Amino acid sequence: MSKRLLIITLLTWGIVGGANLLASQIETEVMSSLDKDFIAKFEEISIDPVTQEEVFSSGQLMFKAGGLMRFEYKEPDDQLIIIGKQKVWIYDRLLNNVTIADLAETDITKLLIFFRNTKNLSKEFNSIKTSTYFILKPMEHQKLLYFKSLNDKHPLDEIHLAYDVNSKRIEKIGVLGADSSVRIFKFSSFEYPLNIDERDFVFILPPYVEIIER
Repeated sequence: MSKRLLIITLLTWGIVGGANLLASQIETEVMSSLDKDFIAKFEEISIDPVTQEEVFSSGQLMFKAGGLMRFEYKEPDDQLIIIGKQKVWIYDRLLNNVTIADLAETDITKLLIFFRNTKNLSKEFNSIKTSTYFILKPMEHQKLLYFKSLNDKHPLDEIHLAYDVNSKRIEKIGVLGADSSVRIFKFSSFEYPLNIDERDFVFILPPYVEIIER
């Protein structure tokens, strides 16, 4: 599994649903902001723990409440990642191949920590007041939430969220890996369609595509 997919799957397991399990009212409101469908542009920054080299990616995210996600990467690679109800598809348009993974039988069930079920988040992460790591720099209208892994063997050490103080919408996610790697997601240009079609989260095989199953 690629490091990109590892982080995305970690992020997709626990933010949405069951927000009442979180301790504070602010945390509850922030998590509840993702109880509705949305489309947003995103920027992703990956920082290597050894060289400190930064790699930038960008594209569009389509999200359906309950954890269905469609990442359309445009730069630097033209790639599509779909997180469906039972399957995950990773499509490389340049190579015209798609990797298909069973959601229930892969690490993805652990990795989608932030968008599937807050019960999983509360089991594996603890809310903390602050952090010694400064992953995110909040803007004037943003405040931060911090979560620390309860398990030393978990692939993520900390997750930081920057949210809008008025709408409580999550606008940045910072992830500190157990290997000291850092990944940052920034979201902007939010749109809120009334009801995104679930069929957008099922991959349709293009002609002559190479299929790689895991």
